[in-house]
Amino acid sequence: MSHERAGWSLVTSMSDLEAANHGMSRLPDHHERYKKADEFAFVTNQLLESCHVSDFLGNKEKIF
Repeated sequence: MSHERAGWSLVTSMSDLEAANHGMSRLPDHHERYKKADEFAFVTNQLLESCHVSDFLGNKEKIF
């Protein structure tokens, strides 16, 4: 369907109200949020690149 392409918008939040959703009184500073986002994206990309496209193709013979 996507011909092996995907888009991803990685958002680091904007307000302390969003931090409260995660049990924090305030957001970490800008640098710290982007550092964590960069690490998350890096690890996720490594995981995705470690898989072969055939790992995601359905096996019609296998019954779950």
